[in-house]
Amino acid sequence: MPTKNISLTDHFKNFIDDNVNSGQYKNASEVVRDSLRLLEEKQKEDRLKLENLKHQIQLGIDDLDQGNYNKFTESNDLKAYLSSLFPEKKK
Repeated sequence: MPTKNISLTDHFKNFIDDNVNSGQYKNASEVVRDSLRLLEEKQKEDRLKLENLKHQIQLGIDDLDQGNYNKFTESNDLKAYLSSLFPEKKK
């Protein structure tokens, strides 16, 4: 397995040491590998969320282009419309 030297702040050195000393990990390399796996997973999730957001935005733009929207001239009309979409739950 390739070796790479990295510089750590005291905070992260202590974080690694605490995780190893707790017995959760056998050594610092395991902590770093697990941390990198989590970072990789989070970045993948973030990319998927961004792709979904872009898709939803495009759907909205397409609706606007096709004339699928409501026009409100009074703020009360907008409030009533939004209230109909999201009715308050009664306790």
